[in-house]
Amino acid sequence: MSENELEKTNVSEPVESANPTSGMDNFQKKNKRSKWKFIIISVLVLVAVGIGLFVGYTKLTSNPVAIYKKAINDLYELANKNLLEANKSKLDINPTKDPFTINLDAKFSSSIPELKPFEGIRYNVSLGLDYANKEGSVALGLSNKNNEVLKLLASVIDEKAYLSSDDLIDKVLELGDYDIFSEIDLDALDEIDFSLKDADTLLKEYKDILISYLDKDKFTMSNETVTLYGKKQKTKKITYKVDEKELQKLTEHILTETSKNTKILDIISNLSNTSVSELKDALKEIDVSELTFDGELEIVVYADAWNNIVGITFSYDDTEYVRYEAKGDEYKITIEAEAEKILLEGNDKDLKITAYEAKEKIFTLTYSYSKDIKITLDVDYEGTTINGTIELKNMKSTNKSLSSDIKLDFKASFMNQDYSFTFDGSYSIEKGEIDVVNPKNSIYYEDLSEEDVMKMYTNLQNIVEELDLTDLMESFS
Repeated sequence: MSENELEKTNVSEPVESANPTSGMDNFQKKNKRSKWKFIIISVLVLVAVGIGLFVGYTKLTSNPVAIYKKAINDLYELANKNLLEANKSKLDINPTKDPFTINLDAKFSSSIPELKPFEGIRYNVSLGLDYANKEGSVALGLSNKNNEVLKLLASVIDEKAYLSSDDLIDKVLELGDYDIFSEIDLDALDEIDFSLKDADTLLKEYKDILISYLDKDKFTMSNETVTLYGKKQKTKKITYKVDEKELQKLTEHILTETSKNTKILDIISNLSNTSVSELKDALKEIDVSELTFDGELEIVVYADAWNNIVGITFSYDDTEYVRYEAKGDEYKITIEAEAEKILLEGNDKDLKITAYEAKEKIFTLTYSYSKDIKITLDVDYEGTTINGTIELKNMKSTNKSLSSDIKLDFKASFMNQDYSFTFDGSYSIEKGEIDVVNPKNSIYYEDLSEEDVMKMYTNLQNIVEELDLTDLMESFS
């Protein structure tokens, strides 16, 4: 190789690496383009998958069976929520086996003349029952201006009644034979083993049985604009018609599935005090051909574009009797027959029931439940008006006790007279041993000495005076 060639070679070799960062820049630019390309492709794939899932979902859920199934499940969930609300209490008492006491502590005020004299008194009342041992008791405490005036305890033990009150006499009185338990028969309750949990189980099982009967060939579907919640909506209308033949087939299906469902059979068996085998035999003996009726029942379900159930109607011979409307967490149920109508409006925390007669509102009941409970009542019927509220606050519940503060406030007007009544206090239910009179060393009331009788009479007069009831007692003399 010549010297010039060597120089060219030596000069040209470093040319490739004259700018060492240029290769890295090219790599980074390519890497950035690849990253954005990957992101764009990923987004497009996700969108495509989303559209595919949405189309698949709407196709799967747009068929009549799927929509009716959702409607049935929605109604079950609504009923289930109300059952759970009713079953919030943890208190567990079997009144035939567990002794328990109901306590009430309260005072009231009223414009009713007959109640006016008793306004300033605070009442403490307890009712105790030990049905298993056939013992019962009533405790009464009366106070005026925070001073306890009277305290007494009356009990039934071994079919005899006893009274104890140091404020009346320092002796336990036997009042004679009194078999209160011949008038209170709770044994029948012990034979009935049914709870709100059982009610929910029956609802769920029969819901599933009804769903299993659904057949797309029994439905018709169309698009229709209807007014729900006062607003016109475009909906899918799915109609199911029940005539005599269809009713018989549906009933036959329900009977057959019931006879195979151990959960249902066990609950009904316990409730009816009938063995499962006897129950199955009874189900077999039911002749569905005897179920006859004229006309046609029509059940219509309305679904929006997302297949949410927005309405359900029940009609008989083209006359609508029941309408269910849904909007988010809110629902409205209208039950109407001729001139009478009942409207139920609710959500997760409130329920309002309104009754109409000849389009005139005659009754409204509002039930609000969250941490506290408030019930409002308004009645306006044939010249009688009633407006009132019931409030339950500071509610507490365990497996052995239930307690709450309670307040009532009512105003009424009838026969051209206005009345008011307020009640403020607390109540509790407690599981456990009840307080009863100790009958040891008791004395039969007819064996009291004249001195004891006069002492009781004097003490009673003092109690009446301390309760400011003297004028009332004198009006009876």
